[in-house]
Amino acid sequence: MVFILPIAIQAQMVSRTPRLCFVTFDRADRDERFKPFFDGLRELGYADGQTITIDYLPADGAAERFPALATECLHRQADIIVVTTTPAAQAAKKVTDRVPIVTTPSAIRSRLVLSRVLLGLGAISPGCRRSMETLV
Repeated sequence: MVFILPIAIQAQMVSRTPRLCFVTFDRADRDERFKPFFDGLRELGYADGQTITIDYLPADGAAERFPALATECLHRQADIIVVTTTPAAQAAKKVTDRVPIVTTPSAIRSRLVLSRVLLGLGAISPGCRRSMETLV
């Protein structure tokens, strides 16, 4: 059985830009701590606004905002959620089991991560490869 999609539908499917939601305690877009992560994305050809959409969702110093921010990621139809704190990882894990969540090793120490699955070699820059892991 063969299915043929109309050309307009095929074009829409191909042209969707992936969306990454970056949830952090403070302003990530101005924080040098996260520079290696974003440099790694650029090295892989992901340019914000061109080949990927990055939504920065800071809690502005209020950890109680993490559940709402995690829900906001789903409303924005995130393809991946990146979090920088264990409370943000916990909030994201509560709202989705379908969207991959990338976090720091602190989630491992808190037993939030069931298994350690490192992102693929070259998936992010060497500086971040050791510190960012995927929740499984």
